Amino acid sequence: MIKAPCARCGADIECWPFRAGKAVCPECLHVIRVENGRRVGAGQRPEIGAVKERAFRGSRYRLVFRPDHPRTTKRGWMMEHRLVMEAKIGRLLTRAEVVHHIDHNTLNNSPCNLKLYPSKGAHLAAEHSADGVDARTAGYPTCERCGKRAAYGETVCWSCWKQSQTCPTCGRPDRKMARRDMCHGCYKRLRVSEGRYHRRPVSGVSSQPNNDG
Repeated sequence: MIKAPCARCGADIECWPFRAGKAVCPECLHVIRVENGRRVGAGQRPEIGAVKERAFRGSRYRLVFRPDHPRTTKRGWMMEHRLVMEAKIGRLLTRAEVVHHIDHNTLNNSPCNLKLYPSKGAHLAAEHSADGVDARTAGYPTCERCGKRAAYGETVCWSCWKQSQTCPTCGRPDRKMARRDMCHGCYKRLRVSEGRYHRRPVSGVSSQPNNDG
Protein backbone atom coordinates (compact mmCIF):
# COMPACT_ATOMS: atom_id res chain seq x y z
CA MET A 1 0.00 0.00 0.00
CA ILE A 2 1.17 3.52 -0.79
CA LYS A 3 -0.11 7.02 -0.11
CA ALA A 4 -1.65 8.78 -3.11
CA PRO A 5 -4.03 11.72 -3.62
CA CYS A 6 -7.77 11.05 -4.12
CA ALA A 7 -8.71 11.30 -7.78
CA ARG A 8 -11.74 13.45 -6.89
CA CYS A 9 -10.88 15.74 -3.94
CA GLY A 10 -7.10 15.36 -3.65
CA ALA A 11 -7.02 14.10 -0.05
CA ASP A 12 -4.25 11.63 0.86
CA ILE A 13 -5.47 8.01 0.90
CA GLU A 14 -3.84 4.58 1.02
CA CYS A 15 -4.19 2.42 -2.07
CA TRP A 16 -2.36 -0.19 -4.10
CA PRO A 17 0.30 1.13 -6.48
CA PHE A 18 -1.66 0.18 -9.62
CA ARG A 19 -4.64 2.20 -8.29
CA ALA A 20 -2.66 5.41 -7.84
CA GLY A 21 -4.39 8.28 -9.62
CA LYS A 22 -7.65 6.28 -9.92
CA ALA A 23 -8.67 5.52 -6.32
CA VAL A 24 -11.03 7.80 -4.41
CA CYS A 25 -11.63 8.31 -0.68
CA PRO A 26 -14.70 6.75 1.04
CA GLU A 27 -16.55 10.09 1.11
CA CYS A 28 -16.10 10.65 -2.62
CA LEU A 29 -17.05 7.03 -3.32
CA HIS A 30 -20.34 7.53 -1.46
CA VAL A 31 -21.05 10.73 -3.43
CA ILE A 32 -20.33 8.95 -6.74
CA ARG A 33 -22.68 6.07 -5.87
CA VAL A 34 -25.45 8.49 -4.86
CA GLU A 35 -25.04 10.40 -8.13
CA ASN A 36 -25.24 7.16 -10.12
CA GLY A 37 -28.29 5.95 -8.20
CA ARG A 38 -26.49 2.98 -6.68
CA ARG A 39 -26.86 4.09 -3.06
CA VAL A 40 -29.67 5.99 -1.35
CA GLY A 41 -28.59 8.73 1.01
CA ALA A 42 -29.88 9.11 4.58
CA GLY A 43 -32.32 11.86 3.57
CA GLN A 44 -33.47 10.00 0.44
CA ARG A 45 -34.59 6.71 2.00
CA PRO A 46 -37.93 5.42 0.71
CA GLU A 47 -40.90 5.36 3.04
CA ILE A 48 -41.54 2.22 5.06
CA GLY A 49 -43.94 0.06 3.06
CA ALA A 50 -42.78 1.31 -0.34
CA VAL A 51 -43.12 -1.36 -3.04
CA LYS A 52 -40.97 -2.09 -6.08
CA GLU A 53 -40.48 -4.98 -8.52
CA ARG A 54 -37.27 -6.84 -9.19
CA ALA A 55 -36.25 -9.56 -11.66
CA PHE A 56 -34.69 -12.62 -10.04
CA ARG A 57 -33.80 -15.87 -11.85
CA GLY A 58 -36.06 -15.13 -14.80
CA SER A 59 -39.13 -14.13 -12.74
CA ARG A 60 -40.35 -10.84 -11.32
CA TYR A 61 -40.97 -10.43 -7.59
CA ARG A 62 -42.48 -7.63 -5.54
CA LEU A 63 -40.37 -6.21 -2.73
CA VAL A 64 -41.43 -4.09 0.26
CA PHE A 65 -39.17 -1.63 2.10
CA ARG A 66 -39.08 -2.93 5.68
CA PRO A 67 -35.76 -1.95 7.37
CA ASP A 68 -37.22 -2.89 10.78
CA HIS A 69 -37.67 -6.57 9.78
CA PRO A 70 -35.06 -8.96 11.27
CA ARG A 71 -34.76 -10.91 7.98
CA THR A 72 -34.36 -7.89 5.71
CA THR A 73 -31.43 -7.27 3.35
CA LYS A 74 -28.75 -4.67 3.96
CA ARG A 75 -30.70 -2.13 1.92
CA GLY A 76 -33.90 -2.78 3.87
CA TRP A 77 -35.98 -4.60 1.23
CA MET A 78 -38.01 -7.75 1.89
CA MET A 79 -39.84 -10.14 -0.44
CA GLU A 80 -43.55 -9.40 -0.26
CA HIS A 81 -44.65 -13.04 -0.52
CA ARG A 82 -42.60 -13.93 2.55
CA LEU A 83 -44.17 -11.07 4.50
CA VAL A 84 -47.65 -12.24 3.47
CA MET A 85 -46.86 -15.80 4.59
CA GLU A 86 -45.53 -14.58 7.94
CA ALA A 87 -48.76 -12.63 8.50
CA LYS A 88 -50.76 -15.72 7.51
CA ILE A 89 -49.06 -18.16 9.93
CA GLY A 90 -48.35 -15.62 12.67
CA ARG A 91 -44.59 -16.10 13.04
CA LEU A 92 -41.28 -15.33 11.35
CA LEU A 93 -40.07 -17.64 8.61
CA THR A 94 -36.78 -19.43 8.98
CA ARG A 95 -34.11 -19.02 6.33
CA ALA A 96 -34.61 -22.62 5.15
CA GLU A 97 -38.37 -22.32 4.56
CA VAL A 98 -39.56 -21.65 0.99
CA VAL A 99 -42.79 -19.91 -0.05
CA HIS A 100 -44.31 -21.36 -3.24
CA HIS A 101 -46.71 -19.61 -5.64
CA ILE A 102 -49.44 -22.14 -6.50
CA ASP A 103 -50.37 -20.61 -9.87
CA HIS A 104 -46.68 -19.94 -10.67
CA ASN A 105 -47.38 -16.21 -10.97
CA THR A 106 -44.69 -14.67 -8.78
CA LEU A 107 -46.53 -11.33 -8.65
CA ASN A 108 -49.72 -12.89 -7.27
CA ASN A 109 -49.01 -12.71 -3.53
CA SER A 110 -52.54 -13.44 -2.35
CA PRO A 111 -52.52 -15.59 0.86
CA CYS A 112 -54.60 -18.28 -0.86
CA ASN A 113 -52.02 -18.51 -3.65
CA LEU A 114 -49.06 -19.17 -1.32
CA LYS A 115 -47.89 -22.48 0.10
CA LEU A 116 -45.12 -23.02 2.64
CA TYR A 117 -42.46 -25.75 2.35
CA PRO A 118 -40.01 -26.55 5.18
CA SER A 119 -36.97 -26.59 2.89
CA LYS A 120 -35.80 -26.09 -0.68
CA GLY A 121 -35.49 -29.85 -1.11
CA ALA A 122 -39.14 -30.40 -0.19
CA HIS A 123 -40.15 -27.65 -2.60
CA LEU A 124 -38.18 -29.19 -5.49
CA ALA A 125 -39.52 -32.67 -4.72
CA ALA A 126 -43.09 -31.39 -4.91
CA GLU A 127 -42.41 -29.38 -8.08
CA HIS A 128 -40.84 -32.35 -9.90
CA SER A 129 -43.52 -34.83 -8.88
CA ALA A 130 -46.21 -35.84 -11.38
CA ASP A 131 -48.79 -33.49 -9.88
CA GLY A 132 -46.29 -30.62 -9.74
CA VAL A 133 -45.30 -31.03 -13.40
CA ASP A 134 -48.95 -31.19 -14.47
CA ALA A 135 -49.75 -28.02 -12.53
CA ARG A 136 -46.72 -26.20 -13.90
CA THR A 137 -47.39 -27.14 -17.53
CA ALA A 138 -51.17 -26.73 -17.43
CA GLY A 139 -51.00 -23.40 -19.23
CA TYR A 140 -48.79 -24.62 -22.06
CA PRO A 141 -50.46 -25.11 -25.50
CA THR A 142 -50.62 -28.53 -27.13
CA CYS A 143 -49.22 -29.52 -30.52
CA GLU A 144 -51.74 -29.64 -33.38
CA ARG A 145 -50.09 -32.76 -34.87
CA CYS A 146 -49.15 -35.07 -31.99
CA GLY A 147 -50.95 -33.53 -29.00
CA LYS A 148 -47.80 -33.14 -26.92
CA ARG A 149 -46.87 -29.97 -25.06
CA ALA A 150 -45.63 -27.08 -27.21
CA ALA A 151 -43.83 -23.91 -26.22
CA TYR A 152 -45.67 -20.69 -25.39
CA GLY A 153 -46.95 -18.99 -28.54
CA GLU A 154 -46.36 -22.07 -30.74
CA THR A 155 -48.95 -24.36 -32.33
CA VAL A 156 -46.67 -27.36 -32.99
CA CYS A 157 -43.92 -28.92 -30.89
CA TRP A 158 -40.26 -28.82 -31.91
CA SER A 159 -40.22 -32.48 -33.03
CA CYS A 160 -43.16 -32.05 -35.41
CA TRP A 161 -41.78 -28.76 -36.69
CA LYS A 162 -38.49 -30.40 -37.68
CA GLN A 163 -40.20 -33.19 -39.64
CA SER A 164 -42.78 -31.16 -41.57
CA GLN A 165 -40.96 -28.18 -43.03
CA THR A 166 -40.17 -27.06 -46.55
CA CYS A 167 -36.41 -26.93 -46.87
CA PRO A 168 -35.28 -23.36 -47.73
CA THR A 169 -32.20 -24.75 -49.52
CA CYS A 170 -33.68 -27.40 -51.86
CA GLY A 171 -37.36 -26.39 -51.72
CA ARG A 172 -38.71 -29.91 -51.03
CA PRO A 173 -41.76 -30.09 -48.69
CA ASP A 174 -42.23 -32.25 -45.58
CA ARG A 175 -38.53 -32.57 -44.91
CA LYS A 176 -36.84 -33.39 -41.60
CA MET A 177 -34.69 -30.41 -40.75
CA ALA A 178 -31.12 -30.71 -39.54
CA ARG A 179 -30.89 -26.95 -39.05
CA ARG A 180 -33.33 -24.10 -39.52
CA ASP A 181 -31.92 -23.36 -42.98
CA MET A 182 -31.50 -26.88 -44.46
CA CYS A 183 -32.81 -30.44 -44.25
CA HIS A 184 -30.72 -33.51 -43.49
CA GLY A 185 -30.11 -34.25 -47.19
CA CYS A 186 -28.77 -30.75 -47.86
CA TYR A 187 -26.72 -30.85 -44.70
CA LYS A 188 -25.16 -34.18 -45.74
CA ARG A 189 -24.27 -32.80 -49.18
CA LEU A 190 -22.75 -29.76 -47.50
CA ARG A 191 -20.54 -31.93 -45.31
CA VAL A 192 -19.48 -34.04 -48.32
CA SER A 193 -18.54 -30.92 -50.29
CA GLU A 194 -16.50 -29.61 -47.36
CA GLY A 195 -14.76 -32.97 -46.88
CA ARG A 196 -16.19 -33.41 -43.38
CA TYR A 197 -18.40 -36.44 -44.09
CA HIS A 198 -16.96 -39.90 -43.37
CA ARG A 199 -18.94 -43.13 -43.47
CA ARG A 200 -18.70 -45.30 -40.40
CA PRO A 201 -17.13 -48.71 -41.15
CA VAL A 202 -19.54 -51.65 -40.95
CA SER A 203 -18.78 -54.02 -38.07
CA GLY A 204 -16.48 -56.83 -39.26
CA VAL A 205 -15.78 -55.19 -42.63
CA SER A 206 -12.52 -53.37 -43.20
CA SER A 207 -12.78 -49.83 -44.55
CA GLN A 208 -9.40 -50.14 -46.30
CA PRO A 209 -9.49 -50.70 -50.10
CA ASN A 210 -8.92 -54.26 -51.28
CA ASN A 211 -5.96 -54.36 -53.69
CA ASP A 212 -5.94 -58.13 -54.15
CA GLY A 213 -5.62 -59.19 -57.77
